[in-house]
Amino acid sequence: MLAGMGLTAFLCVFFGVYPGYKILYDMLPYPVHYEPYALGHVIEMSQLLLSTFLGFWVLRGMLHGEPKISLDTDWLFRLAGRKFIWFCEKPLITFAEIIDGALRKIADFFAWLANNPAVASRMLVALTGAIVFKPFHPLNEKYERDLNELKRVYSDEAVHRMGIGTGVLLVLIFFTLYLFIYLSYGVLWR
Repeated sequence: MLAGMGLTAFLCVFFGVYPGYKILYDMLPYPVHYEPYALGHVIEMSQLLLSTFLGFWVLRGMLHGEPKISLDTDWLFRLAGRKFIWFCEKPLITFAEIIDGALRKIADFFAWLANNPAVASRMLVALTGAIVFKPFHPLNEKYERDLNELKRVYSDEAVHRMGIGTGVLLVLIFFTLYLFIYLSYGVLWR
């Protein structure tokens, strides 16, 4: 590769120094009568080069760069990208964290409920009764006492066991509720 570049450089210098050697013109398919170093052609090219040099010399003060901001078309994409990244990092992540926290609370509730469903359901009934009957003072104390007793029983039991029949009954109740919701949704939203 280096030899090819050296040969090409030698030929450029050779044809520039000795233009009478017309081997390149002889290789063309048609006869050509062109004299690159004729007096008229040399003067014409010299005038062209000197006028270009003069224009450059006169206007050289205007050719320096100026510090300024140029807005390209990618500016719009970068701006939109910045806004999209902000949307993903701020409100979308906040919304996802809120949803994640709510779903985690729901999962914790179902885990608590599944730990001992019999006592947990009685605790929920007692808690609901305490909230509903809060204005009625004597009944409220009864529900609060029951709730405190159920909390003690729930926390005291090391291992919560449930019979297989109770588990099957809970699964059937769950499927019945699911079927009811499914059929209600189909009737109401058609």
